[in-house]
Amino acid sequence: MMNKAIALCSVFLLVNGIMLFFQWLFYSRGALDEWQTWPQEWAGFFALLLIALCLIRHKMERREP
Repeated sequence: MMNKAIALCSVFLLVNGIMLFFQWLFYSRGALDEWQTWPQEWAGFFALLLIALCLIRHKMERREP
């Protein structure tokens, strides 16, 4: 279950990274009028969630004999 959650967060983080790249690409070429901040906010959220899940999984694996 924990591995699925980590994989899902990793996918969302990758998708947000791709969205940020395309936003930067379109914004730098003048196709976007304003810079959107929500992809950065979601990327930060999923990065923190991924770190937390990895730490929880690490602690759970250390407890098992």
